[in-house]
Amino acid sequence: MREPADERLVAMRDKLRTEKGKALYGRRNHTAQPVFGIIKAAMGFRGFSLRAQ
Repeated sequence: MREPADERLVAMRDKLRTEKGKALYGRRNHTAQPVFGIIKAAMGFRGFSLRAQ
């Protein structure tokens, strides 16, 4: 696996390797992520198109 070159990616990788970071990231399974899964599975939406108004 290649090492990320962008300093932001390195910072996020390091943050996710800590116990606190793992706990915070794990909360995503209980908040926003299931909503997107329901939209994709039950409603058949696989892609979204955003248009500026």
